[in-house]
Amino acid sequence: MNYPVATFYLRWVTEPFGFGAEYSLGPVDFRAFLATPIVAGHPTFLMAALHVVIGAVAVALLGAALWRVWRTRPRAAAILVGDEPGRFLVNAALWAYGGLLTAARLSVHRHYMPVIHVLKFLWVSEVAFFAAGDSATGRIRVRRLLLVLWLAQAAIAGGLLHYIHVTQVIRGEYGATWGSQQPDAQRP
Repeated sequence: MNYPVATFYLRWVTEPFGFGAEYSLGPVDFRAFLATPIVAGHPTFLMAALHVVIGAVAVALLGAALWRVWRTRPRAAAILVGDEPGRFLVNAALWAYGGLLTAARLSVHRHYMPVIHVLKFLWVSEVAFFAAGDSATGRIRVRRLLLVLWLAQAAIAGGLLHYIHVTQVIRGEYGATWGSQQPDAQRP
């Protein structure tokens, strides 16, 4: 029997937190990327540390939201449908689009997700502020966590662009840069 594959939901949860560069880089280049930047010939593993930071933020936000769901037990309709147009749109993408792709037993590749890319980020902010509840201190804590997430993702994006620029030929999905394919290209 062919069971549904939940790759949609795996990507829904991981991509807005900044995970997914291994798809473009492939396993070999992704491991090399995690060791960057290289300073004085030695790997710093700053990119790996930043991935740990975003992982910790993701666990903190998702864990707090699940804890609040467990404590308050909100109506299922509020979780599945939403109580305002923005939440309805995000939940429609999450449950309907994701549910249909999963029920069809499709392995959802990352290139299927750009259609709903922005909605995944809205979902993260909804999860974060749901986790904070009505508490002023909870909202301050969530804003700080989202700021840390944003800064870490910005640094990873910059590091990824630098890695691709320096490496030129990526052995994963990304492939060779346009500049590396030019006959008279000067290598960095």
